[in-house]
Amino acid sequence: MKRLNPYSGLVGGLSAGELELLSAAVEERRLREEIGVGTLAEAADRYRPRPACSACGEASPWRDGREPSGVRRWRCPSCGARFTSLTGTVLENCKKPLSTWVSFIRLALFAVPLDACAEACRPRT
Repeated sequence: MKRLNPYSGLVGGLSAGELELLSAAVEERRLREEIGVGTLAEAADRYRPRPACSACGEASPWRDGREPSGVRRWRCPSCGARFTSLTGTVLENCKKPLSTWVSFIRLALFAVPLDACAEACRPRT
């Protein structure tokens, strides 16, 4: 006996943009449950709560708001440089969501060739 999905009517009535937002929210929650953070901004806040200045090495920068992506921005009191929590990391200029990086790293851990990892993590259109 086939079980009816109580959400099919709700999801079926969503526009493409609304469905994309719902999908992103579900993915963020899944990541939060699996790895403890749901976005790059949360990961940066957790693993680099007070980064040193990327230009001069000053150990106590000032908070200077957030980037549109949510990543914390900092300003150095010594040299005046502005930087983010991700400056100097491999994710500094990252345009991909955290879920893509997690999927890529999981595949790479199993010695999957990098081109296959990249293909598997490419967004579907």
